[in-house]
Amino acid sequence: MMSNFGDFTDTDTLRLVRVLLAKPAQVWTYLTEPEKLSTWLAEAEIDLKLGGRVQLHMLAKDGPAAQRPMIHGTVTRCDPAQLLAFTWRDSTCGIDAPETEVCFELSQQGEKTVLTLIHHRLPAEWLAPVGGGWHLLLEDLQNRLLGRRPEPFMPRAQAIFPEYETRAKSIRG
Repeated sequence: MMSNFGDFTDTDTLRLVRVLLAKPAQVWTYLTEPEKLSTWLAEAEIDLKLGGRVQLHMLAKDGPAAQRPMIHGTVTRCDPAQLLAFTWRDSTCGIDAPETEVCFELSQQGEKTVLTLIHHRLPAEWLAPVGGGWHLLLEDLQNRLLGRRPEPFMPRAQAIFPEYETRAKSIRG
């Protein structure tokens, strides 16, 4: 399990940096191709153009399928194998769900990729669960890139979520 925790760069932004053992073009396919997204994140539909529609039916991570969030969004930035950003609204939270934005920045480092994930406009109560969730999801992505199955989600979540709670409380003051 990766031990490098994400940072809350201000009161509503999460930043995670990972060095992935794959080139940016390969990582890009796992961020944008529905059949690869479905191995680590969600059943997906993404129209890869500015203003394109994003729909993610999140995978059931050790829980009931009925609890799978449905995310809707719009592509806000797209530069193949370098940058993908889209709005993120969890429609399972009701009509008052806030619209956040997630951004994946990729840069090549030899045979590896530095992936920087930035999730903006997060409500205070979402900082810890979103931080812990992305932490684990990026572990799952790394495992899929290496041809491995991810470890069960909930035991890993129980191990890291307390640290994200502590970090979120410190940023909220």
